[in-house]
Amino acid sequence: MEQEVAYYDALMDLKQEFPKQVSGMEILHDKGDWKKDVHTFPSLLLVHDKKVLVKIEGKIKDKAKIVELLRKQLKK
Repeated sequence: MEQEVAYYDALMDLKQEFPKQVSGMEILHDKGDWKKDVHTFPSLLLVHDKKVLVKIEGKIKDKAKIVELLRKQLKK
């Protein structure tokens, strides 16, 4: 759970800037249909029309990195 803090914090920051997009996101606790895309936990996939746009994996303490990667795609 401690390793997921930066991921959740990044999403909370992005919710302020992109409320519609973030409110449409789902948090999944298993790989489900994404088994071939997820190799490490925690992981964050930004998916649109079943296509992975952003893939972030592993222990990341700097939420700014996560925000930066997601912001680029959410602005499109």
